[in-house]
This record gives sequence, C-alpha cells and structure tokens, in this order.
Amino acid sequence: MPSLNGPVTPRFPLCPDPVPRETVPSFLSRLAAMRRTEMAEFAQNMGVSVRRFLDGDPEALAGLVTWGGVTPAQLAELQSWSGEAIGEVRTRFRGEVFVSRALRNPVMRGCPVCLREDAQGHTGPAAEVLAMRGDWQLCIDPVEICSCYKGEGCDECDDGRQHQTVDGEA
Repeated sequence: MPSLNGPVTPRFPLCPDPVPRETVPSFLSRLAAMRRTEMAEFAQNMGVSVRRFLDGDPEALAGLVTWGGVTPAQLAELQSWSGEAIGEVRTRFRGEVFVSRALRNPVMRGCPVCLREDAQGHTGPAAEVLAMRGDWQLCIDPVEICSCYKGEGCDECDDGRQHQTVDGEA
C-alpha cells in the first residue's frame, strides 16, 4: 500500500498500454479518447499544449507518466518512435537523422492490417485502440511495407486509393 507521507504518482484507471512502434501523439490521442475528449482539450487539462508534446517538451512528456501511467522506459520508447528535433530542419528518429519534413508531414499513413488488428475484439470507440506507428511516417504513401511484415509487402496497403490527411483532405 502506498505511503501517504510521500509523493504518489497516480495511475488513472483509464489508461491505454503503449503498443509497439507507437508515437507520442498517438498515445496522447488514445488517452484522451478513453476520457471521451479531444486531444487538444485533454492536453490543456494537463496544463500544456499539443504543440509542446509534438516538440518533445520534457514537462509535457512528464505528464504522460502521471496522467497516462507510462513508465520512464515506455515514455522513452514512445519518444524514439516520434522523432526528436535537432535544429531547425533535422529530426533524430531511432538513432538516425532525417530532414524534418520526412517525419513531420500532415499526411497520415497507416497499415490497414495493423489497424484492423488493433480494433479486433475491442467493443468501445476505435479511437481508444487505433495506434499510429512511427515507422509508417517514413514510408511512401500508401504504406507499401509495414515493419510488422518483416519486409514482405502488404497487398492491402498498396490499394491505389488516395488516403486521408490529418485535416480530412485527400
């Protein structure tokens, strides 16, 4: 039983578990969805803006430990799949340096097979379980090879259709 004399970090009962290759914004979005609120509003309730999460602000990210119940190791893993700004136009992603636009792009890419697996067996809102993976952002649109297929192409991913962007435009 935790001591009432020292600081206690609460684990809120509605907290998603991070999924492999998940990004910070994806986890924050799922955390907000479990509370039936928008990500921006939830971040404001935490006392920070979404932009601070996207920028990797340490204070904002520390909120994921408190509000989201992630361990420091899980937070580091989420950060590693999200990219870390190093200067004006470069981003460190999983130990490699990329031009920021390669990772910070308004086009959301995703593997329909992985997203279907996320939703399988879940009875609540899909936003609670659909997790965006960091490696998808490095793929050519549409996602042609998802790392979960170990280099094998995914026929469902290369369907020739235009894919929705974050702002809803094709």
